Amino acid sequence: MLLGLHGRVDLKNRIRGRFELRRDLLFAKTIGVRAGLEYLGRVRRERFWAEYNRREPFLRANSFFSSFGSRARDEARGGFTEPVWREFAVSADATLIAFDEHDQSRSFRLALSHGAHSIGWRIYRGFGGDQDGLVGSTRFTLWTPLTVYGSFGLVNYRYGEGTFERDDGAASATVGTEYRPNPSWTLRAQVEALDHPAASGDVRALGEITYRFGWR
Repeated sequence: MLLGLHGRVDLKNRIRGRFELRRDLLFAKTIGVRAGLEYLGRVRRERFWAEYNRREPFLRANSFFSSFGSRARDEARGGFTEPVWREFAVSADATLIAFDEHDQSRSFRLALSHGAHSIGWRIYRGFGGDQDGLVGSTRFTLWTPLTVYGSFGLVNYRYGEGTFERDDGAASATVGTEYRPNPSWTLRAQVEALDHPAASGDVRALGEITYRFGWR
């Protein structure tokens, strides 16, 4: 049995705070904590934000994956968005993820955006290897209930240490569509593709139907 608590504070539409807690009542265990703070400028609409997440493993005893070791994950994130000219804006964000004092990762992203379209450079260092690359995303509405979105990544990987150390590049792309005939129903279709030297390629299609319950 899960219990979720969510709170939000909004001060004059400029400073926003939020808090979220998820707890397993049956096992008396907190499985997730999230807290964040956001500032919105009134004139230039600049935005500064910071967030903290802690996620605990949540596996039932009868799960196949319960036999594997699992650890909690702490994540701290922060960033800003600064309008520079007309609808263009520069944004940057940084993330620190820690499983323990030895297994940590750091990432940084710098991007130029225009509305729902962005392109930028991402740097990742730490657990699982290093990567650098060009990333981009876009999203636009064809008409009111139908939205099309997409993203891509051109990334160079450096993973492993010692005799297995190697460098590889990879390209990925995602194209999808979202249809919302009303606030309750959402239908999504998505195609993902990955091209990597160590594999023959991977293309997959995904579908999702969501119904949101709500009372007024």
